[in-house]
Amino acid sequence: MGKTPSLGIRVQPETKEALERAAKADMRSISSLIEKVLVEWLREKGYLGKPAAAGSIAAEDLNASNDE
Repeated sequence: MGKTPSLGIRVQPETKEALERAAKADMRSISSLIEKVLVEWLREKGYLGKPAAAGSIAAEDLNASNDE
């Protein structure tokens, strides 16, 4: 898969620390966790369609090799 677009955000230090702990507990990178949570929220709110058909890579399946 090719490179995906990047998105830079600023968060409070305590938010970043919580993200680091949550990502580690879920065995994924911070960026992978943020994408997972964001995709779930966008689907729940109707902004993003259903997951792709079998054989496609879903956000949940992204490995921890994404940039943090």
